[in-house]
Amino acid sequence: MSSANASPLGALALPDAWRGLPLWRILALHCDRAADFLRVWQAWRGDPDRPRALHYVALLRPDHQWLGSSHSEPVQGVPAEPATMLAVELGARCWGLTRGFHRIEFDGGHVLLTLCVGEADLVLREQRFAADSIWLGDLSGLQYAFDPSQDNIKALTRCCRRGTRIAGFGLAPQAVAALCKSGWSTVPKPASCEGRAFMATFDPAWTPRTRRADPADAIAATTTVLVIGAGLTGAAVAASFARRGREVLVLDQANNPAAGASSLPAGLFVPHVSADDAPLSRLTRAGIRLTVQFARDRLLHDADWRMSGVLEVRTDAERLMAERSDAERDWSDVATRDCKIAAGVPVAQAALWHRRAGWIKPRALVHALLADRRISFRGGAQVARLVRTPGGWQALDAIGQPLAQAPLVVIAAGHESGLLAASEIPLQPVRGQLSWGTSTGPWDQPPLPPFPVNGNGSFTAGIPQAGGPIWIAGATFDRDQTTVEARAADHTRNLNRIGKLLPDAARCVAPAFESGEVRAWAGVRCTSPDRMPTVGPVDPEQSPGLHIATAMGSRGLSFALLCGELLAARLHGEPLPVPARLAKALDPVRFMRMRTAATQEAAARDRSQQQMNTT
Repeated sequence: MSSANASPLGALALPDAWRGLPLWRILALHCDRAADFLRVWQAWRGDPDRPRALHYVALLRPDHQWLGSSHSEPVQGVPAEPATMLAVELGARCWGLTRGFHRIEFDGGHVLLTLCVGEADLVLREQRFAADSIWLGDLSGLQYAFDPSQDNIKALTRCCRRGTRIAGFGLAPQAVAALCKSGWSTVPKPASCEGRAFMATFDPAWTPRTRRADPADAIAATTTVLVIGAGLTGAAVAASFARRGREVLVLDQANNPAAGASSLPAGLFVPHVSADDAPLSRLTRAGIRLTVQFARDRLLHDADWRMSGVLEVRTDAERLMAERSDAERDWSDVATRDCKIAAGVPVAQAALWHRRAGWIKPRALVHALLADRRISFRGGAQVARLVRTPGGWQALDAIGQPLAQAPLVVIAAGHESGLLAASEIPLQPVRGQLSWGTSTGPWDQPPLPPFPVNGNGSFTAGIPQAGGPIWIAGATFDRDQTTVEARAADHTRNLNRIGKLLPDAARCVAPAFESGEVRAWAGVRCTSPDRMPTVGPVDPEQSPGLHIATAMGSRGLSFALLCGELLAARLHGEPLPVPARLAKALDPVRFMRMRTAATQEAAARDRSQQQMNTT
């Protein structure tokens, strides 16, 4: 049997196996070509009784050639024209595939492809879901064929439930024997899959141990989700739950969505770059991918957002990008001479050019996220406290009157989230003020940069508004301040920083500052001590059903959609959009662990001091 005929559809009994179910999860271990995913995707599209959500998790080697020539080769079993269209759409979204996880969405977020780049044994340990189907592909002649070691088998079985079907072609006899010893029972093969095909279901004689209980059963009866906060994070959370069939009620103290920190004229999405590819760097890439996908599908380019690229002035640019892979350079690279000249930055200045970056109008993004028919918004509803009841959680106003009730609540109220959660999660308010004006300076001035420029300060020009394009400078960063009144001193701070970053641009916009025509926007953002978002259950034991999503800092456009997907995926037993260790780094419980460690360290110091005093 040729590789083209080794199809996952017949071997995994698809689409019959998924019909009538709300969710189907496929784990593909050896997929160095995209054709298998395209077959499954096309089958899902053509099935009127398909699941609402289809997850396809593919494990790829770091040196993978997954896309290959899928744009030009026909896909077996898929009509030529649709196959070409799907392949082109797939190729357009598969950029910058660095080590780690990459969540790629299609068909309005109902088909979710997760590409996990890295060594298979390590990647398997970073996922947290029970697969319905496992596809090994055609292993004939592959030097990296399935390794039947005990550790690999154990990692594989932890991604299974009883009844999970596995299939592959060309498995080595020792691999087949190892799988059968580990609880897999072979099943009759259809005539089209005779020969080298291996097909089995997971049905061990013992009770299988999984990494964690599937939470989908715990919230199966939960039809309504209550989200507190209609800013960018709350809207992203609401959209993620709505796509999974939940009815979502969003409450906000303001009369309209995006009235707080999400009301700024425009904000930037820029990947964070670090020498050791720190968690913050990996998170921003994962989040930006989801933001860009949603913006391309639902917003107007050049009106609501623009993938303009962003220049970042950094003295360590050359060192940061040394020995980076092509996939990493697809995100960010050393800025070229022409790029710096266009921005008005000295050619000798070290800088990074972020290709996958740009600006978005947060208000437009929030409204697009809340546009799902399953989402209801209620403004003028300020939640003062939450009370646990037999039916879940009740949101009360300042005089104790009930506003809403739901078994599952997500608090996305910025720096006020900790108070509503009645927890000791350390959240810090940060006031920021932007300065902005209309791009109508004298014609003899140098042109403003055609793309945003970051450094010690930030400057973005050419953002379309009803009265003409505008420029934005800032923002300030003042911890533990919550007032939003405009301050003249902050305008001065913003202008001074732009003067150092972009002297020509500063000269262009200085008259607006001097004449008092410059305008201000001020808002309060929320950060955590480690600069990471806080997403997950507040206290699973004491407060079941109560979750929090906050502390996006100044990176809400990079983090919000990712955090919404992470929270919904965990609660629905779906594949994670980021590795498990990275997801754990965002869990609110981390602060409890930090406090415990600090307490233990202080106690150890006290004991040591007492011993010294005694001696």
